Amino acid sequence: MSIRAIILALIVTQLSLFTPMSFGATGSCRRLFLADGLQAVAEQIHSLKMGWADSVMRLDLDAVVAKYSSHATLLPTRSNVVRESPERIRAYFIEFLSLGPKLQFEDESYFHFLGTDHATESGYYVFSFANGLATRARYTFIYEKTEQGWLILKHSSTPAIQE
Repeated sequence: MSIRAIILALIVTQLSLFTPMSFGATGSCRRLFLADGLQAVAEQIHSLKMGWADSVMRLDLDAVVAKYSSHATLLPTRSNVVRESPERIRAYFIEFLSLGPKLQFEDESYFHFLGTDHATESGYYVFSFANGLATRARYTFIYEKTEQGWLILKHSSTPAIQE
């Protein structure tokens, strides 16, 4: 893991302890967005996430990779190799998309604004594959506002342990 990724993880951890804008995806979440004037930003980020999901399900490799920042880090669901370049992220998704994934986000997620240019979201999603197998996984996205709009800066996805 690069020094930059470690520092960002530490910053995210520290900021999430102090941010007054951390909340679950419930009705109260919508009221907070409206009260703080963050509804439009939250909708842009939600659109990015859902566009990423749609690109995955359409098996559109270029569209999936385009959702990631040029300096993004991916800790993928089905690999122990950390991907820290567009080329390595692309290589992961070539194999992943060949499995014919379908994706369903679970209803509840946890969203935090980290200033005006970064946000993080964590929750669960389920991937169903063409071979009939499925994987429920925890995800965390760190989003970054760029000149091109909101992009994924960090994406971590880990299979959830069944209790």
